[in-house]
Amino acid sequence: MSTEPEAELDLAIANMDSASTETQARGILSNLPGVLSAHLHEMGALIKYRPGRITKETICDHLRKAGLEPTIFQDSASGTTGTVGY
Repeated sequence: MSTEPEAELDLAIANMDSASTETQARGILSNLPGVLSAHLHEMGALIKYRPGRITKETICDHLRKAGLEPTIFQDSASGTTGTVGY
């Protein structure tokens, strides 16, 4: 059992509005080292990750490179919240 800290990242993904974009996001997130799980929901994702292995910015960058539009809604590690304008 790992003793590395875990964090949660709640993302809004404005253009994840179809089964194909959800599948695309799931594939990206499942292949990122440091991401433990990703629960996708309508136009968003709740991600558990190890902040010592991957950053929230890196997670978002990988989604952006695929054409998705993630916005951090809440980060449990820092407690910061964002707003979503869609």
